[in-house]
Amino acid sequence: MSRFIRHLCRRIVRIEARNDTIRKVEVEHMEHPVKSNGGLIPVFAGEIGGVQCNVCNARDLHAFLQVGKVFATWMRDRIETYGFIEGEEFLSIIPKSGNNSKRGPKFIEYHLTLDTAKEIAMVEKNEQGRQARRYFIECERKALDAAAGVKQQLGNQLPALVEKACDMTSWRLANEYQQRTITLIGEAARPGDDEMSWTVAFLIRKRLYDRLDAIAKELLRKNTPEEDVVDILLSWGPQA
Repeated sequence: MSRFIRHLCRRIVRIEARNDTIRKVEVEHMEHPVKSNGGLIPVFAGEIGGVQCNVCNARDLHAFLQVGKVFATWMRDRIETYGFIEGEEFLSIIPKSGNNSKRGPKFIEYHLTLDTAKEIAMVEKNEQGRQARRYFIECERKALDAAAGVKQQLGNQLPALVEKACDMTSWRLANEYQQRTITLIGEAARPGDDEMSWTVAFLIRKRLYDRLDAIAKELLRKNTPEEDVVDILLSWGPQA
């Protein structure tokens, strides 16, 4: 159930992102690879699941993170452990190069969405991973700025990256609540309890989003840098 819910949450976030006009305009105006912070990892316009988006090559990310494991083994482990969905969060590609025959059928390239790349960078828990995550955040922001022509000034509406952070954190906490509820009930659970717990979790998610929205707006009013606001929201949790 936890993996299914993880996938469900990601699908909902993807659907909302696809309906975001700013992101559509961003892709339509992206003619060249986006490079920032010295171009740590090449980012370029691609297509995953029929949706145009900015992507990076997993091999480039692997090299930058200095993992110390064979790329193919490392990538398969990340996909299996964190349940990344092919066609939504990454795309596997078998190059048609003549050199491919020497390497065998397992020589596969992976294109990652920037959200997937950020998550992989975070779980490495090292300085390289931290730098990569911040780099991808900067790439997203520059793409949004290039599409709009100016920094987003949307009045009472949150900047796209801050809004996404509110969304991701509210889903994460709601998911944790649901799992704790089912664990607490244990063997006393009755048919329908799981669905009921998710009904409550969805309501909690909405209220959490409203709370995070208010926190974000207050921080922005105090001129807190957008990147710091995103970091605060992604690590936010209720006080004990």
